[in-house]
Amino acid sequence: MSDAQRELALAVCGVGKMGVMHAAMISALPAARVAAIVDPDSRAARQLTGMGAAAPVFASIEDAARGVALDAATIAAPSFAHRPIAEAALELGLHVFCEKPLAHTLADARALADAARARPDRRCAIGFMKGHQGLFLESARMLREGVLGEPRRFRASVYLSQVFGPMKGWTFTKERAGGGVLINTGIHLIHLCSMLFGRAVSAVCRARPMHSGVEDTLAAIVEYEGGVFGSIDMSWSVPGYDVEYSQILVEGSNGVLDLDDFRARLHLLEARGGAPKGWSETHQSQTDRAAFSLTPEYCGEGYCQEIADFCAAIREGRRPRYDFADGLEMQRVVDALYRSAESGERIALSPPAGLAGFRPGGVAE
Repeated sequence: MSDAQRELALAVCGVGKMGVMHAAMISALPAARVAAIVDPDSRAARQLTGMGAAAPVFASIEDAARGVALDAATIAAPSFAHRPIAEAALELGLHVFCEKPLAHTLADARALADAARARPDRRCAIGFMKGHQGLFLESARMLREGVLGEPRRFRASVYLSQVFGPMKGWTFTKERAGGGVLINTGIHLIHLCSMLFGRAVSAVCRARPMHSGVEDTLAAIVEYEGGVFGSIDMSWSVPGYDVEYSQILVEGSNGVLDLDDFRARLHLLEARGGAPKGWSETHQSQTDRAAFSLTPEYCGEGYCQEIADFCAAIREGRRPRYDFADGLEMQRVVDALYRSAESGERIALSPPAGLAGFRPGGVAE
């Protein structure tokens, strides 16, 4: 069996909700398997083995690499633990898939991007699952090809019904999570905007806690390359959203794109790029190419495709669709929004040194 065809052995690091998701997605792929479960809480880790992930349990990625043969590690641990696990995995010669955000601080995100750049033979992917969904990829393609004309303005929002009182846990502490709704949930929306509009160049932001010790609600104006600007609104304290819901409205010189997690409605002044004049609509099911969906009501396609793309990148020796450079670029935008919220000032994002690899729109090589 050739190296490109052999079964990949992956370690799942962190056995919370996302670790369970990683294990399920890996197990669903035809040539990949969960070879190790890594978590310092051995009791929690063994609960995952009870769900069907028949793999030995280890307290660290170093122990796992000594105990079994591994090709890669997926990291679903708390964000403050991303850097030490990812750096250790790269030192061991493993490919790395890391959940978003890349880290809980910009400094740690930079360090991880540097570590990945120093190992060009290793594939390092970041978990922006919505960016793997066909509906968003197709919308980004239409904007790149000028179907909407020149994009002029947008309105983007993400809402979730999660925080309605005092909350406990690392997710709600700035020291360990890096912030609140923006870095934990809203970063997906920031990434979608980068797919559609390119690199952010300036931001002004206001954020407030509602019930917790971090920001629960946020509003911002962000400008992107080429002059397109718009509002970004997010909250995890709004009732009526059992799962995270994103919506983006784009106004262009040739029409309007109204996009959410489930469908894209397009109104064109002139037919262009195969799209008719007037209204047309595409449902998410028409662009879904995932072989397996664990959560069809919420981004099941994206969760499947991001792990499949990571494994394919390893076999094919190519960059994953979204790598650590993309993760760092999103962290730079998040950091600018936080700095604006603290200072009350507009923050300019200068072109970053060493991020030549950032590819807006999820353009795979």
